[in-house]
Amino acid sequence: MNKYLNKSNLKFVWWFILNLITTLFVVSLIGLFGGAQGEDGLDGRDGSYIRDILTQNMREKPTGTDRETYADDLIEEGFLPIDSLEDFETYFYDVFLEVENDTQAEEIEEYNYVLTADLDFSEATERQRIPLQYSIFQNSNDFYFRGIFDGAGYTISNFSLESDSYTAGFFPRVDDAIIRNVTFYEAFVSNAAYTDSGNEVGIVVGYSSEELDLINVTVESSIVESKGNAGGFVGYTDGTTRILNSHVIDSDISGFYTSGGMIGRSTDGDVLIALSTSVGNYVNGYDISSFFDVSIEAQAGGFVGEIDDMGWLYVYRSFNTSHVKSANDDAGGFFGDLDNINRLFIAQSYNAGFIESYDDNAGGFIGSLSLDFSLIIQDSFNIGTIYGDEDSGGLIGYFERDNRHPESTILNVYNAGHIFGNGDYNFGGFIGDQDQSMLLTIQTSFSFTSFSPAIFENNPFYSSNFPNNGAIIGDVEEVIFDQVYFYVEANNPSYSDVATDKQIDFGTVALEDEASFYEEDFILNQSWDFKSIWEFTEDFDFPTLKEVEFLSVEEDVVLDIAPDVWAYGNIDMLDIEEGYTPFEFYFYDFFIGDLEDTGDEMTVQFGYSDNNYYDEGEELANFLADVEIFYTQTGYPLPGEVFDVTVEDTNFKYLYVIVTDTDGNKGFYQTLTFEAQLRTLEDVIAPTTTAAQVSADFVENNINEISVSFTTATDNVSAHANLDYTVLVTNSAEAFVDADTANSLRFTDFYQYEGTISGEIAEGIYTGSWPVTDLQINVEYYVTIIVEDEAGNRFLYTYDTIQIID
Repeated sequence: MNKYLNKSNLKFVWWFILNLITTLFVVSLIGLFGGAQGEDGLDGRDGSYIRDILTQNMREKPTGTDRETYADDLIEEGFLPIDSLEDFETYFYDVFLEVENDTQAEEIEEYNYVLTADLDFSEATERQRIPLQYSIFQNSNDFYFRGIFDGAGYTISNFSLESDSYTAGFFPRVDDAIIRNVTFYEAFVSNAAYTDSGNEVGIVVGYSSEELDLINVTVESSIVESKGNAGGFVGYTDGTTRILNSHVIDSDISGFYTSGGMIGRSTDGDVLIALSTSVGNYVNGYDISSFFDVSIEAQAGGFVGEIDDMGWLYVYRSFNTSHVKSANDDAGGFFGDLDNINRLFIAQSYNAGFIESYDDNAGGFIGSLSLDFSLIIQDSFNIGTIYGDEDSGGLIGYFERDNRHPESTILNVYNAGHIFGNGDYNFGGFIGDQDQSMLLTIQTSFSFTSFSPAIFENNPFYSSNFPNNGAIIGDVEEVIFDQVYFYVEANNPSYSDVATDKQIDFGTVALEDEASFYEEDFILNQSWDFKSIWEFTEDFDFPTLKEVEFLSVEEDVVLDIAPDVWAYGNIDMLDIEEGYTPFEFYFYDFFIGDLEDTGDEMTVQFGYSDNNYYDEGEELANFLADVEIFYTQTGYPLPGEVFDVTVEDTNFKYLYVIVTDTDGNKGFYQTLTFEAQLRTLEDVIAPTTTAAQVSADFVENNINEISVSFTTATDNVSAHANLDYTVLVTNSAEAFVDADTANSLRFTDFYQYEGTISGEIAEGIYTGSWPVTDLQINVEYYVTIIVEDEAGNRFLYTYDTIQIID
């Protein structure tokens, strides 16, 4: 019996009964809102809507010789044929030059067109290349295409547009338009020339107002760049959008605000994505540094980057295998950020793409979801790798609800994706963080999850035990589990099913053996429809979807993310009489998080610099070239361990920790500041020598040249090479009483020969020769050396005598 049924508390019993009734109500709603009924599981409100849309709009894209017949039929209906770039220029440039009023413009905007041949824009003139952009500036009205553009199965290749307009695309603006049966190949659309921030850029459409249908449209091997919203199909849609049997393949989509494999940003109306795919794309929610350089917002999704204030949102038999990357929050295999969504329905769809959020909110389907009314996810799965700093899950990263309503159900779903994280909480096999009070039901679903070592790192400095992580949900408010199975890799035994106990558990089962992942577990669960929806293949251990192409995730995902590092400590300057001041420091809080390595596997270095560095993503190369490394070890510092450093440069004032993982990725953290100092004593001490005697004599009885020999001196401050030696000759012995007289000697009282000796004198005994003149016969002369340091202190050697004998 479940542990909650054993409680005697009356309040709890009433709570349990109420939620049990709610659960039964939720189960009954599954059929009404698109439960797994009928041959395709589409009975009910959601399913009927999708089936009606597909029935009304879907027919195969014409191919081969059928294209000519198809195009001829449309021409008979009044479609204008486009056979060449010259036709394109005529319809979209020349005709608009003749427009005299808005009535004429609106009539032209509603023309329908059909391609009758492939169009290659590689040799297009300027007027042919961007005729729709020209039409905006050549006429007083803002051009909106409001008709039907039918490609008849033909291809538009090498379309290139570097726009200086707010909206950019093959069609910059559309309103109640239909675009169908066309392929865009090797297209390039960018607004690098636009002077302000914020805009809408897509290969097919820049901005869509009211309604837009994309049917049998393919974008392949293309590039989109936007200072605002970037989408493989559309930059920004403001109204109902239906994307049917359409595909974005092997393309790069990069936007500053939002980036989506299909749509950058969408608001209002409904969105339906059915039988459509985002395959092999790089959806890059990053600053395009070549022409824009400010802070990044960067919601990114395999289908749509961001959706606001949406009525119904449907995903049916669609999948993502693209690499979705956000420089900030919110990255999802389908959607980056869903805000104020009324109803969300996902069925028979999957993600196998690599999802990265460099901050919070990463999910296999949705990065962040704010829901107003109902959610149904059924007959779907994630096998893609998920990385997020915090709030990351196999299906949803962060999930909140404004309206407490019991229509949130996850049914017949599994996650087998690996979850990575550098942060310390809210990681879950299905949901990272389920926030606010709401009732969620998870039924007949499986979580086969493995987690990165960073989530479990047993850090000696870190007091938290990572409480908000779970094999199903990381941090949970209210949830009902009904036949939910979970398995976590054996190297992570501490992972519970959920992080808290605010749930009713009708059946959570911990799978003990990875071998039990296979067919029998799913088939025994009778709610899984292996007749019309699911199937097993020989190439994959988990079930896949019938009539939905299956592309397995790559086994080795390249994770080039630097370790997450932070460290706090104390640093003290030690006392010293002179020289550069030494410091000692220790850490009182220290953390390393890495996607694949544990802390004791990584290299830890300490270094200092005179420059202040924060963002390793932008400044890592400059930082590494500038930092002075003084200590290296493997693994964490020992708690309370004291480290010493003497910095011999007064410019250095920042102390850093640098961590390198086993793949060579580096992260760093500025942990302490200090002020390096050079302390010097007041130099009042004269140089000294071990032997103060000077030897002097005439050189080979030459009365005009003397030889002097002495032992060099040392000083307490000045370097040996900075001492100056002077040879003195006088006939007054009283001038050389002792060394104390050295500072008061006036050189003008003596003979000084060959100036001062300095720098070239090596340590030890020095011998040199000097010419002398005007020495008198039978007079005794005294020869000595005076040595002087940089402060002017002098020391006088004991003299020797020389004499010319008559």
